[in-house]
Amino acid sequence: MELGWIDFSKSHKNKVLNVINLLSEPGAVDELGIGTIRDGFADLFFPGTSTIQTRAKYFLLVPYLMMEIEKEPLATPEKMMEKLHQKELSLIDQLKGPGVKGVIGEISGKNLKRKPSDIYWSVIRKYSIFKENQLSINNYFRIVHKLKLNKKRTRAMGKMETEEDPNSGDDANAYVGEFFEFWNFPLWHENFRENLTMALTKEEAEFLKERILSTVGKSLLGHVLKAQNTDFLEYKFFEDLMDYLSKMPPSIQSDYLMAKAFADFIEGAHIRYNLILSAYNEPKVHEAWERWVEDIHLHGSYDLERMFSLLQVKNMGQRKFLLDLKSAMQNRDYENMDEIIKQREIQLKGKKRAKTEDPGNFNYKEWVGIRKLEYRLPNTQVIIRDIFEGTGVLNV
Repeated sequence: MELGWIDFSKSHKNKVLNVINLLSEPGAVDELGIGTIRDGFADLFFPGTSTIQTRAKYFLLVPYLMMEIEKEPLATPEKMMEKLHQKELSLIDQLKGPGVKGVIGEISGKNLKRKPSDIYWSVIRKYSIFKENQLSINNYFRIVHKLKLNKKRTRAMGKMETEEDPNSGDDANAYVGEFFEFWNFPLWHENFRENLTMALTKEEAEFLKERILSTVGKSLLGHVLKAQNTDFLEYKFFEDLMDYLSKMPPSIQSDYLMAKAFADFIEGAHIRYNLILSAYNEPKVHEAWERWVEDIHLHGSYDLERMFSLLQVKNMGQRKFLLDLKSAMQNRDYENMDEIIKQREIQLKGKKRAKTEDPGNFNYKEWVGIRKLEYRLPNTQVIIRDIFEGTGVLNV
């Protein structure tokens, strides 16, 4: 089946593509509507990261390409956007190679729908590599076009004495200095394509580290980079970071414990969800339940109100679902847990699309929905590793 949409705007299209990318990841489908809480915790620990980011290099490649376009002759905003996407596609073959991981478009090639600029623009703004954090790429290209056009018109009217301005050049460089005021990116140079690889140069790694520390330095991501704790990369699961707890600042310790406890708490709901879908006949799901239910007294004591306050959870349906779950856990009422889960899915999807509404007709083959929450830990470790290798903290 081919997916399509009415193309109201590029931002709408990107939102759809974002969902499609998330749905393609195993265990990523948010069947019970807790994704905003998961993302809220992830943003506390690893701000700016995303599950669809692949390598740190793209934090820099996108600015390189955009600033290259700014130095080119006058073009419409639409043409500049087209150029950006063409340049992004042209990098695929240059970057990919044996053993190279994380090249966006390596498989889809010229058919790539979601470009690096779509994926990384928000964090390029968040880390203040681009200073205007509310400006879209489309709108920025409109500004570039308008500034260049104004200068061209001014010259045509004879209001600029270009002969006395040896630095004015031609229209290809019009107002480049002013464009660059939008950027906090001193690394740009015309020869950035030479010997280009997915690995960060030392200069690039130091720059990206500085940007992260300057903007989100109090986060766990910032702490790890500042402390140069390479052992952080060895933890496979978020819950394993308990062994790293003593190295975290006290404020992060508290948030970590709350996030870990929530992952334990909500895991029970996802296990019950899979029990329902499997008609209670899948041994591996039963084993997972037996392990989880041993600590139900701890899960049922989770401080939801504190979490709601920390993450500013306002959605009343979400709050009620979690509070009802907690009550059922405290009462050891597993049938009620199942009913709460069924009603939650119906609330989110409607009866026709709710899988639990008719589990007898659902062909259960494997785990459905979210497993244990990892809060983007694996994705963040890739970014940290790239920076550590670039700065020389970690040997390649």
